[in-house]
Amino acid sequence: AENFSEDKNVVRRHLQSVIEKAYSAFEDNLILCSESGKGKALEFEKLLAELFRRKFGFAVKHTGQLKRRTSGHNFGDLYIVDSGKTQSIISDAKAISDYALPIGDKDKMRSYIRSHKELNDKYYPNKEIRLILGLFIARTMSSFFDRNAKNFHKKIGDIHISGIEIKELITLSKIRGMKERQNEFVNSLKISGQINSSIFD
Repeated sequence: AENFSEDKNVVRRHLQSVIEKAYSAFEDNLILCSESGKGKALEFEKLLAELFRRKFGFAVKHTGQLKRRTSGHNFGDLYIVDSGKTQSIISDAKAISDYALPIGDKDKMRSYIRSHKELNDKYYPNKEIRLILGLFIARTMSSFFDRNAKNFHKKIGDIHISGIEIKELITLSKIRGMKERQNEFVNSLKISGQINSSIFD
């Protein structure tokens, strides 16, 4: 028992096993959509929006289907804003496994970041909201994602670029009092690379 308590990785593996057995129908569907490819990509985006609203208490706009008036790529899939209306996240949902952040998606995220003011002005015209993170969400992440995201962050400056696997996001959503700890959660996301549930230990 003593060794078990000292090994966080062992504890985490056991907890993950328990959590997986306790997935709700909503979470089961979210996981299913996360590996559907284009088949259920739109449903994956909508379910993620609901997860961020219901479990984390964010204001979320599903922007993936909006068309921009100006040139360039359209908007990211989700525009996520904290309850204080001061910080935001642009999220891109990837309904695939082994996601590595290819060059084409880097170009799209650059465009999404540049379009942030358009989203700010459209949804919160009387607020000046600061974009803190470009977040990719996928079924699983490639071993190359962490390095690619950190290198991408170095090139674009202040905005962090992160990614999280769907089961890790669900694990975080199950933490008691998450809505009340939203600000703490947002601050823990201000890193570049792959995120896992240990950020909130």
